[in-house]
Formats: sequence, structure tokens, C-alpha cells
Amino acid sequence: TVYNNLVSHTKWHHTRRAVTLVPYSDSTYPTHMRVNENIKEMVFINYNKAKLGETKLQYKKLEYLDPDKFLAKLNARDSTKSNVDTIIDPSGIDLLIFNDKAPDYYTSFDDVNLVFDSYDSEVDSTLQEDKVQAVAYIIPEFEISDSFVPDLPPDAFALLIEESTSRCQIKMRQFQDLKSE
Repeated sequence: TVYNNLVSHTKWHHTRRAVTLVPYSDSTYPTHMRVNENIKEMVFINYNKAKLGETKLQYKKLEYLDPDKFLAKLNARDSTKSNVDTIIDPSGIDLLIFNDKAPDYYTSFDDVNLVFDSYDSEVDSTLQEDKVQAVAYIIPEFEISDSFVPDLPPDAFALLIEESTSRCQIKMRQFQDLKSE
């Protein structure tokens, strides 16, 4: 518990890593991708916006929008236009998605699945994993085993030991160890 509290409340530099985003296997969600790892915070996502026939990689940073702002932006689109697809999100809401350009924005309704505002159907039928560059802070797993070494920076081990000792004193002996505190 102490370890989980430490890693979830601090952005340790060593937990900032490149992560993969995996598109849904169902082609009815061309702008949906799933995060494979235990993400604490997404730092950035770049997407290769190269057009059909272009060989030069053109990675551009995508802007994160809160779900309400994301939906407001999508709802301003004209659903009768041929370049706008209506996609029903797994949550049941309609999303008006551009089908003629690479994404500019993304959001998440559940912190696991990412939804993007568009895809270029001329280039790909869905967003592609190999066109994504993503970096995030992850929460390393804690393993209950005698040989496990927590994934912490060296200077944080003393804090882990002191916090663990303090909690143990309170639980087991029902008193607060002032020295540990």
C-alpha cells in the first residue's frame, strides 16, 4: 500500500516511458485505441500524418481535450457531410468523426481507451499502432515475493521503509512511532 501511494502520487522520472497504443480489433471503431500499460498520466501523443503516397514521416503532436470539450468540438460538426462519420462509442454516445484527415485531438472517457477526433480513410481504415509515438508516466507493478525489488529511485527507499514502518507500528502495536514519523 505504501509503495502504491508513493508511485501514484509522484511523477518519478524513471517511470516516464514510451508506451504503445493498440487500435481496437473491431473496425467499427476506427478512432479508438487502447493503452496496454498501467498509465498514470499521458505526457504526449504524436501521430504520423503523412498522406497517401508520401514517404516522409510527419509526426505531429496531438492535443488532449477534456471529454466535455472534446464532445463540444465533435458536436459542432455537420453529420450530413460525406467527410463525417457517426460512430457509436462503446458507452453508447454518438461521435461525429472526420474521415478525411489524420487526428488533431484525443480524449479518454475511462482512462484506458483513447478516442481520437478523426482518421484518414484514404490512408488507413483505422488509426495504426505503428504511426503512434506516445510517452506516459506509468505505475510500476508491485510483486509480493521475497526477491522483488521495488521500482523506485535509490533515494526513495528510505522513505518507503519509514512509511512502511510507521504504518506497521500503527496497525500492529496501535501506537505512533514518532521517530518513523
